Amino acid sequence: MGIFRLAVRFFFSLFKIRAATPNSPSEPEYSFKYVIDIPEDTSIEKKTIYIIGENGNYWVVGFRCPCGCGDFVQLNLLPDGRHVWKLYFHEGAISIYPSVDRKHRCKSHFNLTKGNVAWWTIDDQEA
Repeated sequence: MGIFRLAVRFFFSLFKIRAATPNSPSEPEYSFKYVIDIPEDTSIEKKTIYIIGENGNYWVVGFRCPCGCGDFVQLNLLPDGRHVWKLYFHEGAISIYPSVDRKHRCKSHFNLTKGNVAWWTIDDQEA
């Protein structure tokens, strides 16, 4: 029975998912701006998170996908929505929770934490 358990544990470790930690740069990779509307495609800055709304009420956050595919990712902030993200502010940096798991096109999966991207990977090294 012990060998069976080890085999099962090994099998499941092949599919264990974890977030890769960023290199922890001293400055956040991403900055953020408050805007009233989504900027025109040509004026969207790289590595900028746009917090969209007015009068302290924000309904969407948007940014270029960090994988480089060029897509403008929009995340709902309204609590009544089906999929909802939350923003957390840290001394000039921003975190978005939960992770962003793109199901279409580039299929990227990442966290934005304190202005830095942490990619999700399949970790076959841990048991």
